[in-house]
Amino acid sequence: MADKKELRQLAIQRELERRNRAAAEACPISRSDFEKMVDHVSDFLVDHPHENDFAVTTAFLEGKGLPVEETLSFLTERRIKADWDLLVSGDAHNFFGPSADRLVRMPLDEGELDDLLDWLDAEIEAKGCNHTHELTRKWLSTNGHPVVRVVGSLMALGGFCDCEVVMNVETEGIYP
Repeated sequence: MADKKELRQLAIQRELERRNRAAAEACPISRSDFEKMVDHVSDFLVDHPHENDFAVTTAFLEGKGLPVEETLSFLTERRIKADWDLLVSGDAHNFFGPSADRLVRMPLDEGELDDLLDWLDAEIEAKGCNHTHELTRKWLSTNGHPVVRVVGSLMALGGFCDCEVVMNVETEGIYP
């Protein structure tokens, strides 16, 4: 027989699955379109100034012929009130549940992320942090990874500069 802790964990898992199903049913666009929308917003916002609105999200939805008002309503009901909120809190995994290989959005494989974190840790120890993603961008570019997309994912995990990437991003919360 399962102990109380195991039973609680099962109850939590069932509730999360129920919430994910409900969100997926309520979302007016598919998971795939949602992920593409978040990638588009992330790719734009990481390197461009932005307003506190849904201009980038709206442009994406309109450009793809997807339902604008229904999607924005879905987002605002979930406390996502602007493009920046979508970048930081709009991970499809939060609404549709984990995928087979990720618990949250991250373009790097686990070994690649470990390598980045180890390298950043050593570089920050030697050079310090200038409170940008300068070192992260350097490593990503040198190693052939999608710089803007990865930086957006790191920001969504609390890594708003190189030292915050090291302090806040942990592989245990990303990969099953």
